[in-house]
Amino acid sequence: MLLNILSNAVKYTPDSGTINFYARETLFEEGLVHLRIEIADTGIGMSEEFLQHIFEPFTQEQQTSRTTYKGTGLGMAITKKLVDQMHGSLDVESTPGKGSTFTMRLSLPLAETAYDTPEEEPPADLHGLHLLMAEDNELNREIAVTLLEEQGAAITTAENGREAVELFQNAPQGTFDAVLMDVMMPEMNGLEATRAIRAFEHCPPESGIPIIAMTANVFADDVKACLEAGMNSHVGKPLDMQVLAAEICRQIRRHTALLESADFTKLGN
Repeated sequence: MLLNILSNAVKYTPDSGTINFYARETLFEEGLVHLRIEIADTGIGMSEEFLQHIFEPFTQEQQTSRTTYKGTGLGMAITKKLVDQMHGSLDVESTPGKGSTFTMRLSLPLAETAYDTPEEEPPADLHGLHLLMAEDNELNREIAVTLLEEQGAAITTAENGREAVELFQNAPQGTFDAVLMDVMMPEMNGLEATRAIRAFEHCPPESGIPIIAMTANVFADDVKACLEAGMNSHVGKPLDMQVLAAEICRQIRRHTALLESADFTKLGN
């Protein structure tokens, strides 16, 4: 989030300008710290009209000075969505020709002390992995793709379950390392798509490609429905990328170990 705001400040501030970054604690409670983060630049600024829409997807100012800079218009929409998911706030003030100031307020839990922290698994490494992701919400899809690619994964996306099944069936065997499956999608939902993939594979879920549900439906019955459809695990929304990456690696390790065990058994026979 901060990197996106800072990169925009660098992009839209001339070499002779300045960029200031401030962060301070505004309140400390037991187990919780409240932060106020401010990024101010002396760049080209933004019009009042544009500020009304700055956090909307695919929004870019239609004036020559800003359209000379390339971009998708998704950066601020993604940043705002992430801040909202963390129950924070993001405000902006700007004057054309004078610069912009972004103010972010977050309330974050304190990390456990070193002696209370249990030994953790090594950080998940997604480099070299090719993932198939089915997600019908364009902004959610863009956020997930951006964060997964930052961790080294290659992503092929589908906008609904039917497209995901077609991509999987038409790809050479072994193209994808895992499937990330939204549940509520048009044309074919995630449960139906998973059943179709398992039928195509002609094997039980434990030996098929890892399929991980990504859904806001996190009740026990929802998780049970995902598993009964043939998925291997379930990650709730809003996505915690650390949790998702760890689950992807965990499922791929399990799948790889199972295949290696099967190959060893064949050799033994």
